[in-house]
Amino acid sequence: MTAESVTKTTLCRPRATRGAFVAVLSAFMTFVAATAVQAGTNAAVGCGDVLTSSVTLTADLSCPGDGLTVGADDVTVNLGGHTLSGGGTGFSTGVSVIGHKGVTVRNGTVTGFGDAGVRAAQGATVTLSRVRATGTRLVGEYDGSMTVTGSPATCLMDGGYFRFTTLTVDHCTVRGSITTIVERVSVRSSRLGDGGSLMLSSAQDGVFTGNVFDDFSVTLGADSSNNLFSDNVFRNSYAPLWVDKTDHTPNTIENNVFRNNGIGLVSGNRFHNLIVRGNLFADNSTAGMLIENSSPTPNPYPIADNILRHNGYAPNGQTDHGGNPVQGGIHVFTYTVPKGPAPGPDPDPAAPIPLARNTGRGNGGFLIWGKQGQVVDGGGNQGPCGPQPGTGLVCR
Repeated sequence: MTAESVTKTTLCRPRATRGAFVAVLSAFMTFVAATAVQAGTNAAVGCGDVLTSSVTLTADLSCPGDGLTVGADDVTVNLGGHTLSGGGTGFSTGVSVIGHKGVTVRNGTVTGFGDAGVRAAQGATVTLSRVRATGTRLVGEYDGSMTVTGSPATCLMDGGYFRFTTLTVDHCTVRGSITTIVERVSVRSSRLGDGGSLMLSSAQDGVFTGNVFDDFSVTLGADSSNNLFSDNVFRNSYAPLWVDKTDHTPNTIENNVFRNNGIGLVSGNRFHNLIVRGNLFADNSTAGMLIENSSPTPNPYPIADNILRHNGYAPNGQTDHGGNPVQGGIHVFTYTVPKGPAPGPDPDPAAPIPLARNTGRGNGGFLIWGKQGQVVDGGGNQGPCGPQPGTGLVCR
């Protein structure tokens, strides 16, 4: 080989080496970029962290104080099947979302936080998907929304407090006490039980369908309007559904089953703007319905087309406001509330309750009990009515 050929060969090698280096460097940078995206998704997460991008837990996380804070919109906190746990005392929060929208917490357990497992506040919108919030409550406040969804096995809501916000529970298991104030609440296809309760205060436009309320009581408080309870089962509670008056759009209770309770449906002394129709009341030990009314404004909707079977078979001695024993299918009592200390204007008498096409058999006492002037015959009621004589109803 000549010197000239050696020189040419030597000069050619650096060009080939530079090209290979560039190719290797390019592949390395691609690998680093891919690794950075993965690390951003599965980055180590610690107690007190503020999250501005989506993360996935790779292990359980136990926090003596607060857990995680979401600091941006459209963030997903994937628990990865793990548990985010607190110390069980104080005012700690598991996942806090203040003002941010499109936030999702999913696939795991949140437990043991003294104030809230998940909090959505100040317009935040949060979805909990397949999250078991146990030993801690969920909290929503001020113009936001929280959706809790999954299946009865993967979704658990262990109590909550919501005010001026929207709550939607779908295909979930619910326990404990839930209090709501001035908001829209909807519960669908869920199982609610274990001695829990739902207090709805000034609730608007809610939908409650396809649920089983088993040893779980619901109170539909005053000034709640346009709420629908349909195709639910209420069972194994003393008074599973307690309702009060509505001044605006009526609340509707239709096509539900009330079985094995003390009293299936109880009115809260002001029976107004309420639709009760097409329900089955069976095997309630004291009564199917206790309807008491002190409102002078007539209810434009009759209690109608309900079926009442074998209610009042073991009354517990409860009496209405007039001291009359409560027993049977439907018990109605109206009474007048004084306006103030005498002397003063005479109070307006309470409006009677209209009833139509209610039927049944095997009830202790009467199918319908209502004194003369306290009930209005809408026709078609079939079963014994009392007290006798003079109910004002024609019952065949």
